[in-house]
Amino acid sequence: MPFAGVALDRIGSRKLMCIVSPIYIIFVFSMGLVNNWYTLAFCLAGLRFIGAECLVLIASVTPNKWFVRKRGKAAAYLSLVSSASVGFSGFF
Repeated sequence: MPFAGVALDRIGSRKLMCIVSPIYIIFVFSMGLVNNWYTLAFCLAGLRFIGAECLVLIASVTPNKWFVRKRGKAAAYLSLVSSASVGFSGFF
């Protein structure tokens, strides 16, 4: 997590998203090639770090940087949309 925060501050959210997304895709595809426990552990650790740490951090920090004056309203809309997407994920 500290690496993701430092990289986000230095590089910026757009460039970091362009770097992190292909790495996440590689880890997702490599999950299909798992045939022993240490490759499974490596892939799960990569998915955990890239997916849960970097992508969520970028998604939560970016609206707060964009909306300076109405940051509370932007955070409210972000939480509303994210909870609605989880709620409606069973329908699609």
